[in-house]
Amino acid sequence: MASIAQQLANSANAQLSTGARTEAGKAHSAQNARKHGLTAAELVIPFEDREEFEALHVDYETDIRPQGALQQSVFEELVASAWNLRRIRRMETKLCSPREILLGHPRQRRSPDQTRSPAATNLASTAPSTAP
Repeated sequence: MASIAQQLANSANAQLSTGARTEAGKAHSAQNARKHGLTAAELVIPFEDREEFEALHVDYETDIRPQGALQQSVFEELVASAWNLRRIRRMETKLCSPREILLGHPRQRRSPDQTRSPAATNLASTAPSTAP
């Protein structure tokens, strides 16, 4: 249990911790718990990507020209799916990039000793020779 001095200190600190004050700060802090947003009820468009999303929407609408409520509904699903697919590919790239740095480029050739585990290398060096 906290001492009286700790409780007073906590109370004083709490007065200074008021959270975000600006609308931009509040909007940013509202997203703190979001991990990826792919399963969100609404389409997630980060603030910095708003112009890119709008361009995608306009380009698709120019090409497809949906007419009527049904086509508009299907069109909106198409745009949302295309947007999420772009986001997934970017996430995949970010997730895979450190791995390639650690393991080397996937097309980089390795010698047999580099691909074997230390135990397999040791076993291969102690195995009797089959040469005549």
